[in-house]
Amino acid sequence: MIDRDVARAVLVGAAAGIAVLLVEVAVLLRGRGSAAVADEQGRDRDFGRPMSVKAAIVLASILALLLMATRAAAHEFGGAGALVVSAIGGLADAHAAAIAAASAASAGTITTGTAATAIGLGLLTNLGVKLTLAGTMGGARFAATLGALLVPVAAAVGVGLALG
Repeated sequence: MIDRDVARAVLVGAAAGIAVLLVEVAVLLRGRGSAAVADEQGRDRDFGRPMSVKAAIVLASILALLLMATRAAAHEFGGAGALVVSAIGGLADAHAAAIAAASAASAGTITTGTAATAIGLGLLTNLGVKLTLAGTMGGARFAATLGALLVPVAAAVGVGLALG
């Protein structure tokens, strides 16, 4: 169960991020005649199955691990422990880190402000992983393009979390 203060803080951050995403989508759609995704030869891409049973099990395992680690770290080291676990957890999955931080705040283990900061740290480290992978696998130009789209969203979420 997530309490109202945590939900309010996260909602402000999410709304700010969504607003930036909508602007980006509008700009991208305006600049393209078609939203279809095609490869270099103009053929439609087949992305296959977006979710598999294995991926769902891995995601559930990450969430369970982060929930336990966040609670244990917050119990042993207070808010600082929860922040460290959230930053590390964000390397794998920002959503699981956010749920773990919000759950710890609901349980009274950390404050709402610490939970909002932990969510922001998880998002930030996850963004770093995405940009690093983009640069490694797609090159500097791809990473720069992805960064130009993701960094403003992450910044808006961070400002929203700080204000919420």
